Amino acid sequence: MKKKCVLCLKGEIKIFVNLGKSPLANNLISQKNVSKKEKKYPLLLGKCKKCNHVQLHTLVEPKNMFDNYLYLSSASSTLEKHLTSIPKSINRVNKIKKNDLVVDIGSNDATLLKGYKKFKAKTIGVEPAKNLAKFYKGKKITLINDYFNIRTAKKIKNKYGKAKIITATNVFPHLQDLKSFATAINILLDSEGVLLIEAHYLKNLLNDVAFDTIYHEHTSYWSINAAREYFKMNNLELFHVDQLPIHHGQIRCWVCKKNMRKISNSLRRQILAEKKQKICEDSSLINFKKKTLNIKRNLNNFIKKIKKRNEILIGYGAPAKATTLTSFLDINTDKLSFIVDKNPLKQKKFLPGSRIPIYSPDYIDKYKPKYIFNFAWNFLDEILKQNKPFLRYGGKIVNPIPKFKIYKNEKR
Repeated sequence: MKKKCVLCLKGEIKIFVNLGKSPLANNLISQKNVSKKEKKYPLLLGKCKKCNHVQLHTLVEPKNMFDNYLYLSSASSTLEKHLTSIPKSINRVNKIKKNDLVVDIGSNDATLLKGYKKFKAKTIGVEPAKNLAKFYKGKKITLINDYFNIRTAKKIKNKYGKAKIITATNVFPHLQDLKSFATAINILLDSEGVLLIEAHYLKNLLNDVAFDTIYHEHTSYWSINAAREYFKMNNLELFHVDQLPIHHGQIRCWVCKKNMRKISNSLRRQILAEKKQKICEDSSLINFKKKTLNIKRNLNNFIKKIKKRNEILIGYGAPAKATTLTSFLDINTDKLSFIVDKNPLKQKKFLPGSRIPIYSPDYIDKYKPKYIFNFAWNFLDEILKQNKPFLRYGGKIVNPIPKFKIYKNEKR
């Protein structure tokens, strides 16, 4: 059966990048299941032949990825600062008044919603992961422990009224049923309300050759033009876009009900610039594939040299991208001893596929490795700061993407 586009629902998907078969990136393995084999799925990046929307070819049932979720927004101080600043940015565009209803979709551990505290708004988090419910205890935040869909939108509207503000940060790429998401937004969003969405930007993915951000959770890889077309198809309107440095390049989409706000001149310029850059054309994706294979070869050669010298190499961070990278490069415990991560939900577990163990950052000082391979390269500055003692004793931090670079203590 031919796979159809998630955006236009008509075009077939032409495959450009094949990253092999990969396990579900965030489904870390517990000690009791370490000997069991997990299912792997084809990781194929393609593009719709009709509307040019870039997306995965093979989709996985959402409940297999999101019912139990180990990613925590608060685990990174950089991300926490970014998320808690969002309500302040929204207030400049759409004034937040006392008791206004604000809803965060995919609210994770409620980090973003904490930013509304000073506005005294009514806050609701919609989060399907059952294991994250404990983070809402003792907070004045209502949790809807479920997926955001037409049913939950009606439930919120009937009980609390329409929302002045809806946010969805790093959720938009996950959506498989785009039509029903838009219907749910139209049900819940007030006529003068604002929807704010943040997502990885396709242009940055291609320019940085960030192939490790391709995994099964990310159904879509959004361009500004594709986002504009999507909202237009569903009686919503994209009226402004900010390009953000967080996660090494995201777009912040400001959306309203149709004809409720003026389209910014900045958005018009970005749309024209994107068309000139031809980021959704075949040539851009073919070039991305070639660069991906070059990075794979160069990183594997580097790891072989370390192995030959019998030097200890460990990983820093166990984000989803670590699963894609270790799977595609065939990295296992023979090449990388272990990974450290600040997130307590990930510690004492194993990376899917490779079975590389994950420990707390204390293990760096305990084992004193020569090299740290930075899987969480989108938080490079934060990680360099955290690991100053490691660099001072002569350790080196390897940043694989977007540009291979080895960081060391320059003052030694």
